[in-house]
Amino acid sequence: RALVAKPRLLVLDEATSNLDKANEERILRMLQGLRGRCTVLALTHHPALAQGADQGMVLAKGRIQAMGPPAAVARTNAYYRRMAGV
Repeated sequence: RALVAKPRLLVLDEATSNLDKANEERILRMLQGLRGRCTVLALTHHPALAQGADQGMVLAKGRIQAMGPPAAVARTNAYYRRMAGV
């Protein structure tokens, strides 16, 4: 429903939690299709969603612990490395 209005910003909180693999993959493909048309802010603990990100960020106790391209964040932040499976 949110995509019908063609938002410039789409905020998702654990968008793929509690989904079976097939539906998770459908959502991931849909999000990839939004590239260049909509900014997606996805809050997640799920590696599949984090791996498709242009930018990664780790928040802890209300503070940014690491931020940047996922590979760079993975090099400097052990939590992100474990969560994203990189």
